[in-house]
Amino acid sequence: IDLGTESGAAEDYNRLGVEALRQGDPARAAQAFAQAILNAPRAAHIHANMAAAYLALGRNGDAQS
Repeated sequence: IDLGTESGAAEDYNRLGVEALRQGDPARAAQAFAQAILNAPRAAHIHANMAAAYLALGRNGDAQS
């Protein structure tokens, strides 16, 4: 997934991740959230979404950090 680095990229990646979670694909969601975090490292809601993806993957330790 490559949406570029424009200012809205973080939210675009976040939306992709949320949709992937809804579709039952937490691995794809985690990839999208990782890109979102690169574009907006202080966005708490994106980190929370990443934690949800990690929990769905059984990566509980990662979800807590």
